[in-house]
Parts: sequence; structure tokens; C-alpha cells
Amino acid sequence: MPQLTYLEAIRQGIWEEMERDERVFILGEDVGLYGGAFKVTDGFVKKFGESRVIDTPIAEAAIVGAALLGLDELDAGPETQRRLRSAFEEVRVG
Repeated sequence: MPQLTYLEAIRQGIWEEMERDERVFILGEDVGLYGGAFKVTDGFVKKFGESRVIDTPIAEAAIVGAALLGLDELDAGPETQRRLRSAFEEVRVG
């Protein structure tokens, strides 16, 4: 088994899941054309398209809100929705 850095492992895991399941998408600050702060998502827009690799404004509450709306559209399970709502509370209360 090859040795990977944390960033390489994260990149590989996201890439593999996006190839495996077309419902998987990335939502975050500078993850699209810029490729993320550590270039983890570099090349993802070219491979998967802008509809699945989505840049967001620098506003954590907006990111969590958009994710919640997206999960509702995808009919994600209640546990996933509960975790995101909990994350939203952390951002909101800060």
C-alpha cells in the first residue's frame, strides 16, 4: 500500500466517491476553479463540472444553508441532515 499524505488521501477519497456516485458534490470556498486552499480539488471542475464542484461565498452560514437545501433535494437521510443542522448551529452561535 503506497504512503499518502493526508491531503492526497482526502483528494483520492473525494475523487473516488465522485466517480462512483454522480450524486456526490463538493461545496465550499475556493474549491472550484482555484482548486482549494491546499489544491485538494485541483482539476475537479474539469473532470466533474461546475454543477458538482461549487464555489461558495466566504460565508459559513450560507454554505451550510445551501448544503441543507441540496440535501433536501437529494433526499439525504435524517442523520446527515441532523449533522449539518448541528454544524449550522455551531456557525450561527459561533
